[in-house]
Amino acid sequence: MKSILLFSLICMGLPLIAEEINLVLNGDFSEHHTHNKAHSMKWMAIGFSGEAANKTERVTEGEVTYQSIVSAAYEKNHFGIAPREFIQLSPEWKTLDLSMTFRVLEQTPGKDSWNRFLVAAIYFNDFDKKISYEIKLKQNELSKDWVTQTATLTVPQNATQLKLEIKFLGADGVAHVRNVKVSPK
Repeated sequence: MKSILLFSLICMGLPLIAEEINLVLNGDFSEHHTHNKAHSMKWMAIGFSGEAANKTERVTEGEVTYQSIVSAAYEKNHFGIAPREFIQLSPEWKTLDLSMTFRVLEQTPGKDSWNRFLVAAIYFNDFDKKISYEIKLKQNELSKDWVTQTATLTVPQNATQLKLEIKFLGADGVAHVRNVKVSPK
């Protein structure tokens, strides 16, 4: 896919700009949630939402726009956000770069090491069947400062779609998320 795009740009005589492709549309949360625009990717709340205290909202402070996640799903399930649509994967992509800027202001972890704020990468095949689930970017420390973390995602064989889940898993907490990026290597 990348090579086809580059070939097309060269044939059209357009200058090549070394800009990283972000497969996560609206990963900077600059586009406001609207439920009536089905054509563009939006973010949605996921997980256990029976608790009144669970919420997610877009916030702008000065020049910074981010998504706030408040979870009260402690040890019951999970709560967070995910894109409404799958990220479509090209067959030649074997690895992807994941990058996210966030801060975890509050967190009450559960009893297991994975009960905390994290990012999960879930891969699906052509038939929307889940073929792999991996936890990336677990956060143990609290911070009022923005932190950027990166990870390499290894695309499983036969995976054609990727879904990211940014969530508290079996934990309570408050986190702010911005600049979510997934790019082919």
